[in-house]
Amino acid sequence: MSLGLLKPVVVESPANKHRQTVVTVASLEAFLEDRILVSEVAAIYSTSTNTILDAMQGAGIRPIYDNCNNVSRFFRKADIVDARVETSQLRKPRT
Repeated sequence: MSLGLLKPVVVESPANKHRQTVVTVASLEAFLEDRILVSEVAAIYSTSTNTILDAMQGAGIRPIYDNCNNVSRFFRKADIVDARVETSQLRKPRT
């Protein structure tokens, strides 16, 4: 949320009536329309996330943010859809 990639709203907690900031399902769905997890790309190619990260880096494509310790990196779909990546370490994509 702090990066501005998800749109938060402030709601009242039904449990304790305190105001809290949350991300709506609609905001998350909008975010995922344009982005894909590196782990999803790795699953398509039946390889590791590190292999995908290395291949994308070799093609000059970086995740939308890097400071997350390989936990949940996302790529913009538009960046990777036509990417030419070295596939010597990758298996054929699942169809």
